[in-house]
Amino acid sequence: MKKLLLTTCIAVVVVAVSGCCSMCGAGGSKEGIKTVGTAELQKIVEKKTALIFDARSVKFDTGERIPGARAMSTETSPEDVANAILGKNAAVVVYCSNTKCPASGNLAAYLKKLGYTNIMEYPEGIEGWKAAGNKIEKLN
Repeated sequence: MKKLLLTTCIAVVVVAVSGCCSMCGAGGSKEGIKTVGTAELQKIVEKKTALIFDARSVKFDTGERIPGARAMSTETSPEDVANAILGKNAAVVVYCSNTKCPASGNLAAYLKKLGYTNIMEYPEGIEGWKAAGNKIEKLN
């Protein structure tokens, strides 16, 4: 009986923790949103094969961007999103500060909700990009 109770308690904890992680964006890519690494993003930047958006809020914006990136957040109106991303199948990469920053995952989910289908997230963010020795653009 004790073994059954212990097994049940463990199962409840596992389910609860996995549910929390899915809500906070931890634990891997979200459904329909591909994760890209630094090497893949380097190719995207070099070949300009996707639109790139910095999801950081003004509070966390350091004035540095991955080359070609523009600012966008979940506060951006659907009309402004449509003006920035021409076509629901356009390739889009979103990023924020680092792997602990939820803004890029939130923006990716927002874009998916608006019907965009080719969304990629770069979870390492601007910090990972710089740590890998890549060039950045500085805003004036």
